[in-house]
Amino acid sequence: MAAAKGDGAVGELELQAAIGFNGHVPCGLICHPDREHILYPLGCTVVIQHLDTKKQSFLHGHANNVSCVVVSRDGMYVASGQVTCIGFKAFFSCRVMVWDVSKREAVCGSPASPRSAGNANVVMCSSCRDEMFVTAGNFTIRVWELDAATKKIHPSECYAGQLRRITVCVQMTDDDDDDDFYLGTTSGDVLKVNTSSKVVTACGPQKKKFSMGVTALLLPKTGGLIVGTGEGTVALCTGSDFQVKK
Repeated sequence: MAAAKGDGAVGELELQAAIGFNGHVPCGLICHPDREHILYPLGCTVVIQHLDTKKQSFLHGHANNVSCVVVSRDGMYVASGQVTCIGFKAFFSCRVMVWDVSKREAVCGSPASPRSAGNANVVMCSSCRDEMFVTAGNFTIRVWELDAATKKIHPSECYAGQLRRITVCVQMTDDDDDDDFYLGTTSGDVLKVNTSSKVVTACGPQKKKFSMGVTALLLPKTGGLIVGTGEGTVALCTGSDFQVKK
């Protein structure tokens, strides 16, 4: 948006406030670890709002609508991805940005997917390493390492063999090692990925997949993996083949 200046030049409008929340981005409304702010995507912008004063600040840098957003465990960083711009190559338009919350500015940005892949649908920060996060989406799974000193993020593409999946949810193991993360797909199965080797180590169930896709994942303290599906089923899965226990 732009506004005309008195000398005939055209200047950019500065966003002063945002009203409303459409909820189109899954898990897009996030409470900051300081318990004083909330964050949510709005178009091409990520909004940070103080809960008491309602004061807002904005993270600008995406060229298209934000498709996923997450906050690091310590609240220092925000990572966000965007959808692919129609008419542009995914290499250029589908980007992930990392933001410094205290400074309200971008630390760095990089293409979220390789040329052959599509949108990054989900992003998840490590539960024990604030400099690591993962993105996944249309036929792409990546592990990212942030180097704050050089202001760069380094992606590693995960090897999935012949598997081609569209990911809609992600869950990271909550332990000191953070060795694995799990992905729910529109195909109705779950992928397990090792963060060190960057390889898909398990996929299931093999015979009877979940109807209407896997839309939610939870790792309970008691073990196993809780799976939520598009048809409303909630199941407890166990083993490397993710067989339904109940």
